Amino acid sequence: MISAPYFPWPEEFNRLRRYMESALGRWGLFLMIYRHATDRAMAALAFEEAWPGSRRLEASARHLCWMDLERDLANQSAGASAIQVMGLEQWLDVDDDATVRKLGHMNLRRDPFAARVRCPVLLWLTPNALRLLADEAKDLWSWRVGHFRFLEEEASSLPRLHRWKDLGRFLHRDVDERDEDRKRRRLGERCLHLHELEPRAPLGSPCWGQYLIADMIRCTTSLGDWQDAEDLVKLELIPRAQAAGDDLGLADAYGWLADLRRAQEHFDEAVHHRRTQIRLLRRINAMNAHERALAALAHDLLAHGDIRQARRLWGRGFMRTYVARGNQKFQAFTKADLIRCLLATEHPADADLRKAERVLRDEVVPLLPDLAGERATGITLDLLADVLQQRGDLDDALRIRRREVIPLLGVYNDPRLIAWVKCKIADGYAAQGRFEDAIALRAEEAIPVFRHLGDKPALAIVEADQAIDRAALADMNAALAIMRGEPTVNPDRT
Repeated sequence: MISAPYFPWPEEFNRLRRYMESALGRWGLFLMIYRHATDRAMAALAFEEAWPGSRRLEASARHLCWMDLERDLANQSAGASAIQVMGLEQWLDVDDDATVRKLGHMNLRRDPFAARVRCPVLLWLTPNALRLLADEAKDLWSWRVGHFRFLEEEASSLPRLHRWKDLGRFLHRDVDERDEDRKRRRLGERCLHLHELEPRAPLGSPCWGQYLIADMIRCTTSLGDWQDAEDLVKLELIPRAQAAGDDLGLADAYGWLADLRRAQEHFDEAVHHRRTQIRLLRRINAMNAHERALAALAHDLLAHGDIRQARRLWGRGFMRTYVARGNQKFQAFTKADLIRCLLATEHPADADLRKAERVLRDEVVPLLPDLAGERATGITLDLLADVLQQRGDLDDALRIRRREVIPLLGVYNDPRLIAWVKCKIADGYAAQGRFEDAIALRAEEAIPVFRHLGDKPALAIVEADQAIDRAALADMNAALAIMRGEPTVNPDRT
């Protein structure tokens, strides 16, 4: 009897019960499939309630090979009605080169395993670990009693995919690894240089300090000092550009305003300022700058939620232009931007996501190493991971980020982007119910980086994610305690 107030797999559990009863206490290999740690915990507790005398064994780093795990299983099997093996999602980590060796040992020792362990063994596996077992330990796989799916329906949207975590916004920006102190010193130096420039180049002269002010805006923006950056634009950049009659400088100023407004999520104003920039650039026939501003407008529209307009700009405008020019690099970038539009929709169809995955794998990523370099390739592979995560394939998304994206970004020593990727890996852990791993990863490898860089907006987002996961961890622990019949108080809810 299952005493949990909500148990989503009664039919699958009854099927497991029938198979267990047919095993009559003999050795048998039961493969238990799950995605989320909470689901596994719920089903494991229900199993222990239904089979008194069952035991648990946690696969860990002390089990260097399958023989170590087999020895512990044999020791625990005496008098046990069954043994549930936990922790295999990390012990058979797809990123660990030793995993194939472990699976090979499992395959070779199929007969000794069955002889030494005289009770049913339940291996709890994620879908990816199950595929590894089927591919690399075919003999052991063939002896399975069956596999049982304790899987909740996957949500159709990416959890907490905040637009700040879209690495595409860094694609055309320089790497900035300066710490907060260096940026503050740089601001002070630039301010002095600007004051020194004024006697030599008074307001209205052609050399009016545009690049000094732009560098100051970049520093203040990277620190999240939005008001200081806006003051520099409105009180310094715009008046100086107007006095000098520099329409290109004035257009740049409105572009800065649009960027600042988008960063602060004032999207209507961002679009308004961007359109002003575009009008100025069109008036002076600055075609290259006009094209870049139109691309920025598409990003503004996407952030604003006007996906249709953004898609039209990229699809009907830029893509046709780049195809006519034969510019393969920007065709690839535009395809990636169109996929970002797809991910921004509320419920993208699975067929569209499959097509997006194919486009990225076959048409975009192969071109980028030669045409755009490792950094752009890493950013686009992260987009592929977003698509996979949207489809519910968290294991592959995590593998791509850990084994491909981070090494590529490491070539350019880009700590900010690597920290964001670590945050997205942590989000993946949280989606699997590995809240402690998620919290630890952010605390150890993301938050210190953002603090070093002085990136206050990033810190706010990551700290919010930490708070969400701490609350979820407390809720999960409290729910499991209730299922065990232990009275508990959730400190985060009192």
